[in-house]
Amino acid sequence: IYIENAVNAIAEALDASLNDENVQKKCCRALLILCGHFSSTGKIPTKTTILKQAGYNNGSSELKSPSHDEEDQRLDITISSEDEEEERHEEFMMNLLETLIGDGESPFLKSISRCLDSRHVDLVRDSLITVTWLSSSLSKQYNAGLHLPAFLAIISQLKGILQNGELEFKTLASMSLFNFSKISECRTLLKIMAEDIAPLLHGLVDVLWTAKKLHAILCRENL
Repeated sequence: IYIENAVNAIAEALDASLNDENVQKKCCRALLILCGHFSSTGKIPTKTTILKQAGYNNGSSELKSPSHDEEDQRLDITISSEDEEEERHEEFMMNLLETLIGDGESPFLKSISRCLDSRHVDLVRDSLITVTWLSSSLSKQYNAGLHLPAFLAIISQLKGILQNGELEFKTLASMSLFNFSKISECRTLLKIMAEDIAPLLHGLVDVLWTAKKLHAILCRENL
């Protein structure tokens, strides 16, 4: 119940941040701290680090796809445990992840969705970063059985960002969609939306490895 109350408090703060700049700055920081708890390093991620993981290099035309080991290290939840303390920590983090998702009516996800539509650039960026690490964590834990309705709006918003966003935002959106494509329910949805999404990736496949792999999935090409 404490986790649920904490998540609801975060959701309320995110909603308040839409109209309060001071709350907004604190929420952006809180989202990155939350991301750090789920990362394999435990460190708070920086915008630059996450963009590089997605293949973004200040607009460079050089496409650099990570090795399998590097790809698996992206914002991963640490799965292995060596002692009881680590096991308890992992159990807590999994409970937190499940609370963040909810049963398809998660206040947290609804708030993140509203933030993605915000006019505040920093809030949109950090919300995108949140979706990136959340989708990465989910792809490691939920090959199936995910409450898809919880992500319908967010996936549609990511498609919109691919269409109209800046390259930095498109990078985060493509990485999130690629992560979602590893979850069977989301992969099915993305294939249904393939005719709309695939053309939006054409200009990105040569500069972002996530866009290239996602495009291959949507077009049923060999990876």
